[in-house]
Formats: sequence, C-alpha cells, structure tokens
Amino acid sequence: DGKVRQVPLFVGYRGRLVPQLGFLAACGSLGLDARRIAFAQGRIIIDGKVSLPVAGCNSFLVNYPARWQDSFRHFSYFEIIKSFGRLREGLKPDLDLSVLRGKTCFVGLTAAGTSDFRPVPMENNYPLVRLQASVFNSILTRQFITAAGDIPNALIALLIFAVGLMICRRLSPLKALVGSVVLGAAYFV
Repeated sequence: DGKVRQVPLFVGYRGRLVPQLGFLAACGSLGLDARRIAFAQGRIIIDGKVSLPVAGCNSFLVNYPARWQDSFRHFSYFEIIKSFGRLREGLKPDLDLSVLRGKTCFVGLTAAGTSDFRPVPMENNYPLVRLQASVFNSILTRQFITAAGDIPNALIALLIFAVGLMICRRLSPLKALVGSVVLGAAYFV
C-alpha cells in the first residue's frame, strides 16, 4: 500500500555504511558510536551497549507515537528565528525559546505541497522529518516494534481460515457472506 513502515538504519555509500539521520541523532544523544555496530540474530548491537530489533538485516520497524499533529511539539522555523532576533534586540520574543533548551530538534519541510511527505500507517500525508523524529524517539524510549515472524503469522492465517470455514459451513449463504465480511473487517482493524 506504499506506507512507510520501516527504514534502513544504514545505507551503503562508496564502500562504507552511512547511518540514518534519526538513528545517528539517537546514538549521539545516548553517547554511542554509531560506527561501532554488530549484527546478531535479528538485532543490531550499537557500541556493545544497546540492542535494536531489525527486520531482515537492516530495516528498522518505525514506531510512530501518534498522528502528526499529536506526536511531537512543532514550531515554525521562521517563528524561532524571529523570536531569537527579538530576544537579541532586547524585545519580548513571540515564542518562549527556553522550551528548546536541552532538546533535540529536527528541522525539515512540513508545508503542504512540499515533496517530503509520504503515507504512513497512521496518516496518508506525513512529513518525513517526523519519521526521523519517530526513529529517534523509538530508540531513546526503547519502544520498538518487532516482527511476529513466520510461525505466528501462519497460525493467525490458519485461525482466520478455520473461523471463516465454520461461518460458511454453519450459516446460510447470505449470513455467511455477512459473517465473512465482519471477520475480514475485524482482522483488518
């Protein structure tokens, strides 16, 4: 469906691994060296201290904390610059800049019509600067999404098949159709 659910934590460029921005910022915030990594059984171990789950060999499943408007505080870059200028002139700033002290800030495009938007599981039009912040947040809070694996997925599929089969065998065709649609909708939700 084209939704961004995972990102590579590293991309190869000219013979070396380049870390993804949110991952690199999280490593810096935690005092870890993002160049010191090891891959082991579905995990990346960073600097011998922190372990992250990965899908495949390098894909990180992004845990989006909430919808765009509700997830992280966001400020207009123009308002920050304007407030800083007012503060330097001895005037009262429009924005209390102390809320940024000690924080990690991601700067990027969020205006409608710009190209840095993609669909994510929670929204159809999500600014990708928030994707970086979501990766950063997941690593700092250690709130990861891990893949269930093939066996649990197969068991869920078999369970849905068995319930669907029971619905179709025990009900009239019209009721079976309604029951199957309800089952499909419940699985989808």
